[in-house]
Amino acid sequence: MKKLQLILLVIFTFVIFTTEYVKAAGSLAEKYMDEFKGKDVIMHFIMHNKIEGKNIKSDITVATLGEKRVTKMAYEGQIVRFLVEGKKSYMISDKDKMAMNLNMLGINSSIFKQPEYIGIKITGSGTDTVMGKKLPYEEMSVKNGGKIRYYFKGNELAYITGKGIGDDFIMEILECTTKVPTSIFEIPKGYRVINGLKDMGI
Repeated sequence: MKKLQLILLVIFTFVIFTTEYVKAAGSLAEKYMDEFKGKDVIMHFIMHNKIEGKNIKSDITVATLGEKRVTKMAYEGQIVRFLVEGKKSYMISDKDKMAMNLNMLGINSSIFKQPEYIGIKITGSGTDTVMGKKLPYEEMSVKNGGKIRYYFKGNELAYITGKGIGDDFIMEILECTTKVPTSIFEIPKGYRVINGLKDMGI
């Protein structure tokens, strides 16, 4: 369950990054976001955080394509994709060649959406050390009291850190591009699609 909460946190953070809420003239974060605003985008990163006192490192890819959203990561020992398409959401296991409709477990796709009451604004900037590197950052405040920092190497986003919005985390950005492969959103032909108990043979 903690891993699923992490997934939701990742999606929440990614949605914040790609919305229009950040407003500050001359902001590097805003300039960077403007490059992706209104476009399909994929971000690959390493998530560093603590769950129940243990240091956890997860390789995660988050992407949007039109109305589709997907998160790819290791979950319970295997690589899975969490796909949201309209009102449906699926957990896809390529190893098992299976896709499970999460609605049957009572998980509604609406939980993957950013609450409308949450807004962010730039509250400060400076220089700090993250992952052993001293980099400039811009800090955002979220209405629930949380803090998000965007760290940059030159004009490229290098890290996103979060405090007070769940488990504290560091996102080590490996790639962020609008060149989105459609295959990451697909349930391949031949995969077993489980939409209810009948599909499970129960």
